[in-house]
Amino acid sequence: FREADIALRYVHALDDEAQARGWPTFLTRHDNETHAPLGQRVKAAKDAGCTVLISLHVNAALTSAATGVETLYRASRDLADHIQPRVADVMGLRDSGVKFRDDLAILRFTPSVLVELGFISNQYDLIAMMKPERPALVASAICNGIEHSMRGDS
Repeated sequence: FREADIALRYVHALDDEAQARGWPTFLTRHDNETHAPLGQRVKAAKDAGCTVLISLHVNAALTSAATGVETLYRASRDLADHIQPRVADVMGLRDSGVKFRDDLAILRFTPSVLVELGFISNQYDLIAMMKPERPALVASAICNGIEHSMRGDS
């Protein structure tokens, strides 16, 4: 399994869920063949008029013991706090919490978060990520987190 293939399944589910809620969407890439350099993604999102940027990824570690869902942020702690527990809950994986990162270009967009859906290097996480119902559940969880964050709910 490739990280990009797994993440793209979740990206398309998130796109579908956001559109179902009537939200305009913009994807930096629609497939695994299109080159979307990391350094250009923030500019592309700004040029497209995005108001929130969600980046979905699959983590990896040298050890198979690494497990869990985490949400990375730079300036959007509130958004991360609203998304993280919801995603961890529907993934059924360890909640590794939210983590500040100032070294990731994608997090220069405000508001934005990078959601690590689990560890591809952990068999348990991989099985959870590959369950067919998970992308739609995660998409709903992320959209609910965005809504609650924008309303200022706790």
